Amino acid sequence: MIHVSAPGKLMIAGEWAVLEGHPCIVAAIDSRVHCQVEERDPDEAIELELKDFNVISRVLFANNRLTVISGDNEKLKFAKAAVEVALQYIDKAKTFKLATWNEKTEIKKGKYTRKLGFGSSSAAVVAIISALLAFHGFDISSVKMKIRIYKLAAIAHYKAQGKIGSAFDIAAATFGGVLNYRRFDPKWLEDQLNGSTLKEVVHKRWPMLLAEAIELPKKMIISVAYSGNETSTSGLIRKMSEFKEKDLNAYRDIYLRIDSLVEDLADAIKDEDGEEIIKLVNENHLLLSELTKKSKVNIETKELRKMHEIAKKYGAGKLSGAGGGDCGIGVCFDKDKSEKMKKAWQANGLDVIDVKISDDGVKLHA
Repeated sequence: MIHVSAPGKLMIAGEWAVLEGHPCIVAAIDSRVHCQVEERDPDEAIELELKDFNVISRVLFANNRLTVISGDNEKLKFAKAAVEVALQYIDKAKTFKLATWNEKTEIKKGKYTRKLGFGSSSAAVVAIISALLAFHGFDISSVKMKIRIYKLAAIAHYKAQGKIGSAFDIAAATFGGVLNYRRFDPKWLEDQLNGSTLKEVVHKRWPMLLAEAIELPKKMIISVAYSGNETSTSGLIRKMSEFKEKDLNAYRDIYLRIDSLVEDLADAIKDEDGEEIIKLVNENHLLLSELTKKSKVNIETKELRKMHEIAKKYGAGKLSGAGGGDCGIGVCFDKDKSEKMKKAWQANGLDVIDVKISDDGVKLHA
């Protein structure tokens, strides 16, 4: 039996602009998705189980395609895409039972359970592909194989969504730690998938792709709070596309300024310049606030604004990810200030989320 897990993500800087090929800084966190694979009789169907959703499906893989026999469900779309892509890469596959479950990806709010926006679907895709590769004898700990896992997961995500995303969450889930990340050329990938085999695409160098590991200063403390609201990222992206069409110059101007800020922040992190880091994180908040006003897309909600205002008293703060709800971060270089900030968040009705940066990306469990 094989047991693999992959971490979730936390965006530190560069959200929204990353969708246009600009760099971002993203961290892997210990909110992990697990995947377990065990062998079945060759005469049986492949079985997929998503434990957190109480979904079980039986599928067949033939002629490079995955066909559902029973238990089809919308919640299976990422798992099915991940399995199909992994098996296409493996070629000769054994029959198996696969199960996934989440760890620290949700929060209880009264009678309801809310997702925390930590990229669990991307982590699940990475975990599933990695588990199937390990099950078939591949060394998923090697750098070369992790790069291939990232590429396979990006392709699987594309197949599941029908569009190519920025894949920063896939990078965090695969490589772990903190990354200075820039996505690949999406047009190039689309052209390659239409004209080359999967293996050929995965083994090629992907233009523009950057996933450089950077180390945060030892005294830098990142805290996370939940705004109390879930959001639909795809809905926000649709509205942002309308802003792009209506005012391309303003759209590009803000994104270019975010691009410049992320480059400066990456340098400040490498130089361990705490004062500059605080200044730049707060500036990233201001740019996202400006993007909210100019686009009229509800990126910075009143809860996320309150989160920033509190965090700024002790260091820096901003929303993390697409916005519209979900999580924000606070940055401090003093443990006492960090604790005061978290207490102030809680006093204002915000939930402090206990997550830590995960140096491990996708990994095999003993």
